[in-house]
Amino acid sequence: MFVRAPAASGWWGLVVSANKQFMNYRVVPFVPSLDHKNPSGDAAAEQLNTIITMHSDKGWEYVRLESVGSWVAPDNGCFGFFGKPGYATTRQVIVFRRN
Repeated sequence: MFVRAPAASGWWGLVVSANKQFMNYRVVPFVPSLDHKNPSGDAAAEQLNTIITMHSDKGWEYVRLESVGSWVAPDNGCFGFFGKPGYATTRQVIVFRRN
């Protein structure tokens, strides 16, 4: 069974396994800010590390970084003018868990 609900800092969920252990999951959006003058992965890694440390200090264990794909519906515009086509997009989220 899985239950999910919105939280101030991302989504959280509760998973009940076959042996009746409860695992809480938290999913936090990750959108790194990169400098166009220095686009190395160091800045993104540092930001990811900061978020992981912040949540681990609160008892959450880092699980993984996931990509979530979705479809943005087209906008028909006003009377068919200025419409925008739909498009696929990908977002990254950080998954944490704790007992």
